[in-house]
Amino acid sequence: LSADVIDCVDADDVVEAINISAFKRLNQKNSGKKGKKNYPQKTLSYEIGPDFVANEEASILDALPNPLSFSSSFLLNQGREIEKLSSQLKLLKESVDSDIPNWPSTKWSTDRILNGVRIFASSHIPGALGIIAVPTPPSVAFDCLMDVHKQAEWNDFFKSSVILEIAQYSDIIYTTSRVNLSDMALGVITPRSFCFTRCWHRFKDGSYLILMASCDHPYAPKDAGLSTRGKLSGAILIRPIEKSGRSMILYLSSIDMNTVALRRRVNRLNSQKLVATLAGVRASLSCSI
Repeated sequence: LSADVIDCVDADDVVEAINISAFKRLNQKNSGKKGKKNYPQKTLSYEIGPDFVANEEASILDALPNPLSFSSSFLLNQGREIEKLSSQLKLLKESVDSDIPNWPSTKWSTDRILNGVRIFASSHIPGALGIIAVPTPPSVAFDCLMDVHKQAEWNDFFKSSVILEIAQYSDIIYTTSRVNLSDMALGVITPRSFCFTRCWHRFKDGSYLILMASCDHPYAPKDAGLSTRGKLSGAILIRPIEKSGRSMILYLSSIDMNTVALRRRVNRLNSQKLVATLAGVRASLSCSI
């Protein structure tokens, strides 16, 4: 899929673009149309805070009656995919302090700082949690994180990404990772590919939530000798910093790099590397001001 395919999709057309052939028809139909991408957003009635922690996971996922319900692959495995997204929401709720704004719960402790991103580790929750302040409102930070075609500008973990399928408030992404010397030292000598769902929501107070979970999809390229399939799950919470025009981003990520040796260490380090890409998000947003 070319970048133009997604660039030409308007909010009213998103539901129509439910498979590859629909994308092609939409691209031909709007070949001369220009404008900013618009990810459809449904505003939820309650705010981030104690209500967010107290509400059941289903109350948020109800905003998506059936994520990608028009997708043949998700129609077959819908219950399993909803369960995976729900589990990420539950982990995020456990990670957010209900009393201290924009700060992790007591289940997390500071582990290190990478490129200005404060990274937390937990013995109760898998993966890593990264936190950083950015100089823009949540809506601008949300657009930066969601735009896979500009990802190369700030993300030094993923090499390339493409949207395989899109529906209201959700899509499916296929991406590949970069391999550097530190990875090779741990036995990761080939790129990892990831296929995962994203679903997103906007809250009454202007906060944004993005949930991610690995999935299978018939349009995902088959992995050959130069790539190995990994698994990725996580959640991103973008919250406004009161009366400042700035935002705080909390990024919860867990990665399985599908290695044989040192698996636990490799997964922990790569989860930290992924949340550390928030430094690139801040740099990109700073340049756009």
